[in-house]
Amino acid sequence: MEELRQATNKFDMANTIGLGCYGVVYTGLIGDKIVVIKREWCGLQPRFLAEVSYMSKIQHRNLVNLLGYCCDEENQLLVFEYMVNGIVRDYLDASRDLTFKKRISIALDAAKGLLHLHNLDPPVQHKRFTTSKVLLDADLNAKISDPGMLGLLEARDLRLVNPRGGLAETIDVFSFGLFLLELITGEKPDVFESNEEIVQWILPRMFTRSSFKPYMKITLECLNYPAIDRPKMDVVVTELETIYQNEVISEDRGVALGSELFNITIE
Repeated sequence: MEELRQATNKFDMANTIGLGCYGVVYTGLIGDKIVVIKREWCGLQPRFLAEVSYMSKIQHRNLVNLLGYCCDEENQLLVFEYMVNGIVRDYLDASRDLTFKKRISIALDAAKGLLHLHNLDPPVQHKRFTTSKVLLDADLNAKISDPGMLGLLEARDLRLVNPRGGLAETIDVFSFGLFLLELITGEKPDVFESNEEIVQWILPRMFTRSSFKPYMKITLECLNYPAIDRPKMDVVVTELETIYQNEVISEDRGVALGSELFNITIE
């Protein structure tokens, strides 16, 4: 606890970067490493140590990994790696320099993170996946935050029911489809309740370039009703890998799609 007090200058509010479902979020310095520290003030939850042990076992290059923890009678703290470029949502608002290729790369990283969770035994569903749960490092590599934290959040009786229906995995896939829409348009999509509503939202924002067609195809499949018709995350990863490789080939030929195309819509 003393190490984390020093890392955050005694939990100075000047070091806070937000307030999440799991308490106040700080940045801190441990040695020469910047970290993120999530602090909750409460008595020790009975499941805390078991959940932390579980979270420590699901490390992956496309997940924001747990580095450590600390707890006493009044505090529970989780220490995660720091992602210098923050969340994708904020990056989309602040920057228009993302090419189509880079957006595909971000989508592919996030898809691999979800796939890793779904492939665990037993499978893990994120259930809270949005663009605000995808963070970017210095090289704009993407990682999913809060993987495996559902047990800690459920223990606090938070309302985590998703109204979109389907099995837990299909809920993650639906949320990933919304993420793909937001990533390509820069706009936060509506809450859809049918295929017709999805199409009505997309049409005014549809791009005319043929290169976008495979991207929109897998996006619509992720958002499909009924939920049982949505693809598994391994299919999503395969489709995005193909799209990315095609962009690499196009770039080598000098016809890569630049960021200026993302201002083009059909009136």
